[in-house]
Amino acid sequence: MRIALIGCFVLLLALFVGPITAFCNDQSTVDSTASNLPGIYIDCSGCDHDYFRQEILMADFVRDRKQADIHIFVTRQYTGSGGREYKLEFIGRNEFAGLNDTLQTTFTDSDTDDKIRQDLTAVIRMGLVRFLARTPEAVNLSVSFNRSKDEAAEVVDRWNYWVFSADLNGWLRGQKTYHNINLYGNMSAKRTTEDLKLNIRVWGDYSEDRYENDDGDDLFISRGRGANASSYFSINDHWSWGVYGSVWTSTYSNKKSHGSGALGLEYNIYPYAESSRRQLTFQTYLQRHYVDYDEETIYNKHNEWLTQHNNEIELELVQPWGSIETSLWGNYYLHDPKLFGLGLWGGVEVRLVEGLSMRYNGNISRVRNQISLPKGSISDAEALLRVREQATSYRYGLSFGLSYSFG
Repeated sequence: MRIALIGCFVLLLALFVGPITAFCNDQSTVDSTASNLPGIYIDCSGCDHDYFRQEILMADFVRDRKQADIHIFVTRQYTGSGGREYKLEFIGRNEFAGLNDTLQTTFTDSDTDDKIRQDLTAVIRMGLVRFLARTPEAVNLSVSFNRSKDEAAEVVDRWNYWVFSADLNGWLRGQKTYHNINLYGNMSAKRTTEDLKLNIRVWGDYSEDRYENDDGDDLFISRGRGANASSYFSINDHWSWGVYGSVWTSTYSNKKSHGSGALGLEYNIYPYAESSRRQLTFQTYLQRHYVDYDEETIYNKHNEWLTQHNNEIELELVQPWGSIETSLWGNYYLHDPKLFGLGLWGGVEVRLVEGLSMRYNGNISRVRNQISLPKGSISDAEALLRVREQATSYRYGLSFGLSYSFG
């Protein structure tokens, strides 16, 4: 029965997508050949494409990158100061094959969405100039430069590259015999220069579940708070080293107090200039912990010193056909290598045909290092509400989906 239902779903999807795709292909072909302007495809997730169409009149818009004369591939990455750096790659096709260009622009954390879309539009216009200059439409181009010599003064950052942010979230839900409260907040400060990146963060969370029954109220509370700081120093375009420290407490993890410090190295096969398109990094670091437990652990510990070795390989690729992000990580305690954790997580997005994309995210991990588990048992209610950590040998998660757009 289940196989039959899946077969019906696939058949319906094919019947629905096929005619729409054909219709959109016909429409795109008509639009791109109706004038002498080149056809462009702006490949930018999260951008305001309606605004681009209204403001960019020097090209025709098509819906499929394979039908475009110019594929504008936009990637972005967050800077250490909390801003965003956009990289726009202009990839020539058809009569512009082999003609490529790359432009960049950076926005601060305080820039509005309207400023971002206006400045991106201006950059796209600039990038299109060299392509239009090779067409009969070149007679309609004009270039101006508005900056005077007196305006070339050095820009001074009055905050000395520091960026501060704060976040507070909370929600309340319930019914006659039950209510739940969740609160979470954090504050952070970041400073990034060419040679040094500093991050400082303070956070806290509180969760409360209350049940009313004939015997009275049952109250379950989970809380945690902490702070961490890190410094990363650039050695060259591929190597960097850093130090990290943190203090935190969590009733969920049976930790009255937990302090740690780490020292490590990172190597990126690709240079920093390519980081918005691809990264392949190898990280290794040693971490020293001191833990004071709320309850005696399954290893008969009330407090202890621990040393942990951590390794991670991470790959990030952003390409016109889609994107991949995956990481393989592992760690173990030096006093007993049998206490280890090993995991793999990743996400893939693939553009199948025009307007149709497939997304997949998943993770799986082997868990053999739950040394903070309390010695006593937990109640059924605590297990169901997940207010206390439970023993396990593995964890996994999986999500997938399809998206289709047309019009």
